[in-house]
Amino acid sequence: MVVSKRIMPKSVTRNFAKRLIRELFRLHSAELPVKDFVVKVRRHLNSQSSEEAKLALLHLMQSVRVS
Repeated sequence: MVVSKRIMPKSVTRNFAKRLIRELFRLHSAELPVKDFVVKVRRHLNSQSSEEAKLALLHLMQSVRVS
């Protein structure tokens, strides 16, 4: 998981993004393929856009095919 200080200068927002990603993995780990995921946050994430980000990340993780 990579949350750049340049993208999110405040540690509170960086930690919020990390907690959000960890929680998503924890809740949906049974549904996800057994793969290593690398998540790099590229835009500022706040509580209003967190629901949209959760759905987008979950959709991406579920679309990964096991080969």
